Amino acid sequence: TNDPACEVYAFGFQPEFGALRCATYSQCSPGGAVSDGGTVSVYRRQHSAVSASSLMGNCFVLLASPMETPPIPDEAVAKMRKYFLANLDVNGTGRSIASPGPIPALEQITGHAGGYSYHWTRDGALSLAALQNLLGWSVASVGTEAIVTQDVVQEKFKAYVDWVEKLHTEHNVDVYGEPIWNIQNGSVFTGGWCRPQTDGPPLRAWTLIRYAGGGFISPEEESRIWKLVKLDLDWVAKKENVNLEGCDMWEETRSTNFLWNRVVMRGALEAGAFLADRMGDSDRAQRYRYASETIIGDPLQDHIEESGHWNYFTECPAKQQQGSSCEKYEKSIDGAVILALVHSGIAGDASSGAGMAASKAVASTILVYNEAFCGAYSINSQDSTTGIPGVLYGRYLKDAYGGGNPWVLITAALANLLYLAAQEVAKGVSLPEDALTAWRTALQAEDFRGRANDFLAAGDSVLARLRHHIDALDDWHLYEQLSKYTGKQYNAKDLTWSYAEVLSALKVRESALALSRAQMRPLGLPVEMTDPGNCFVPISGPLAYAPFDDDAIAKMRKHFMANLNINGTGAMTASPGEVPALKDCCPGGYNYSWVRDGALSMLSLLSMSRSPVGTVGRDNHASQEVADKMFATYMTWVKHQISLNGTSFQYNDGQKNSRGRGRLPQGAKVECRNWPPLHAELVQTTVGWSPTACTGPHGLRSSPNERNASKGGLGACFVRPGLDCYCCTHPRRDMRLVGGNRGQRVPLEQVCDAGGPSAGRPNGPRNGRFRPPRPLFDRCWGRIGRAAAGPHEVQCNCCWELHDGVSCLF
Repeated sequence: TNDPACEVYAFGFQPEFGALRCATYSQCSPGGAVSDGGTVSVYRRQHSAVSASSLMGNCFVLLASPMETPPIPDEAVAKMRKYFLANLDVNGTGRSIASPGPIPALEQITGHAGGYSYHWTRDGALSLAALQNLLGWSVASVGTEAIVTQDVVQEKFKAYVDWVEKLHTEHNVDVYGEPIWNIQNGSVFTGGWCRPQTDGPPLRAWTLIRYAGGGFISPEEESRIWKLVKLDLDWVAKKENVNLEGCDMWEETRSTNFLWNRVVMRGALEAGAFLADRMGDSDRAQRYRYASETIIGDPLQDHIEESGHWNYFTECPAKQQQGSSCEKYEKSIDGAVILALVHSGIAGDASSGAGMAASKAVASTILVYNEAFCGAYSINSQDSTTGIPGVLYGRYLKDAYGGGNPWVLITAALANLLYLAAQEVAKGVSLPEDALTAWRTALQAEDFRGRANDFLAAGDSVLARLRHHIDALDDWHLYEQLSKYTGKQYNAKDLTWSYAEVLSALKVRESALALSRAQMRPLGLPVEMTDPGNCFVPISGPLAYAPFDDDAIAKMRKHFMANLNINGTGAMTASPGEVPALKDCCPGGYNYSWVRDGALSMLSLLSMSRSPVGTVGRDNHASQEVADKMFATYMTWVKHQISLNGTSFQYNDGQKNSRGRGRLPQGAKVECRNWPPLHAELVQTTVGWSPTACTGPHGLRSSPNERNASKGGLGACFVRPGLDCYCCTHPRRDMRLVGGNRGQRVPLEQVCDAGGPSAGRPNGPRNGRFRPPRPLFDRCWGRIGRAAAGPHEVQCNCCWELHDGVSCLF
């Protein structure tokens, strides 16, 4: 640089970043050139004083802007996916190995050479959830190997469900508190270990709930999963288990109130209550919500350490008991907090407008943790003085396992948290001044403006530092730890949880980047308001991304599908919410099944299932299989409703009225409504019109031994596997059905039509002529029974014109 006010502290070209890196005492203008033609991108420390002494405090180095390409290259991502998938569903058991590699840190303590070659309930559940979350994002498919497809996810989850079912039905041990299981035979690990670990059941249940909501499975499989989820959540919902003294996620410290355990319990219970509603189990839904809201309550309230201006979140309760293991290990600062914020759903949900991930509380936590881990790991200060972006996080300050080092998975979770903050801001969360001040201090960036791009740059900074220490010569394998002195990876090669966190962070980055780019486009052009009554504002062109981001679409889809097929009946509720405008007359509001709304909603579901809108995001995928099954249930509901409206009735030819004609049964109700055309459109949209013989239970026959009436000219009929037969005819055609014991052809209008009662008898002895009591039908077709003694059935079904034809549904 030619700026005399800019004193260069370190200067160098780093090929893995493809950019020049400059750390300075004061802000300086990006400039200069790279002799070998590399791209110039100055990574500045934007702080009033950057010196060796200041690096003993906060050493976070912020990128000036997000990286143009992901911090981890595509070929590396593909390799990581390959190693990740290899650790899941080992030998088809449904169990995931925590790490197949050597564990020197553990061997030094226990002398046990088995290492991590076991299935941890926590690691397995988190890894399967991470796998499903990759679907639909480029991180699932970049590179040339180990592509994560829906078939791959279903295969892994099918085995996992089998394992969980076996766990609950074939073991006589505590399946709730035991954390570790043998990979080969599924038996419980009986060696010395920290027990119980109460985060296992909620994580296991929550992972299954997410899979059940992903749109992959049949109703039967969902019922099977629900049985397993109930077993775990019934245990979690008990007060004595919520307050049970157990182990932290690092399996060293004991307490009744760890933040991680509380947030995953609450998240699982809330998700379980939603699934219980869907499964028609209102009692459990109420019980799970009570446990979540009353027994657990706000999990953060006991975990805020008041430390002057910068209050921060803690894993152990902020007010620790004297002599407790939390106090012994000084667990007030713990990387588990970062994982809790990421995995609990507390961070990243901007639906309320609050924006936890971008809040002052999270900024203050990161500031305090930066200072702690910058001081604990010399590699952090080394990286910062040479301009390597980001920071590395570990477990806690008194960590002695393996010497106490930064951890890959915690550092990746920090990047994930910053990307979640970017998502929140891109969705419209604005930062108050005190939050901006906290973030500027935490990230050492005086010009930090709290934009989505600013948080993206912060997340990229963290992954960039992590990437700096992942040696390509290791073929992109991930370990558990990084040496606090050299940054070299150490312990537990191919740790499954490390892959899960890194890949998850990249997925959230991708989502946040899309939102950020959409946010940066101009929302509209100034227009001259020539018409004071017209306030429409056009935009300059189509948005680069959909007006609603993928996460928003997934949430809308989730709420939409929750209103369909209530309790498996095929009916839908117009709205389960309060309707204040109707409170004086109709307290029930819209919590009914409107025929119009239901038909239009099913049309929307079918259309959605055949487009990307049905699968973007991570939850409640509306796949074609899901839509088809829901449609089949809906058609059962439709037939039930039509039968209730009196379109099928019986008469007894032994009972005649004074004019000698058969009469309707007492109280028979024949009505016509304006909704069957929508039903017809549903069928037409789904399967089209394919002529065939109607052989289903509603095939038109004058008797079981006579030919199908459609052969006699009833018109085009079509059949769909699993559904009944439907027929259509033209309104002008003179349709005749075979009827009577002599086989005479009876005009359709003599069975039923739009007129009222009229004189005259149809051809054929003792056949009744029926017409609706009011001229409600445009045209109907029906069936005339044989003239034998006893009751005979007449089915009249309304027809309405649909474009140039008529659809008859029954």
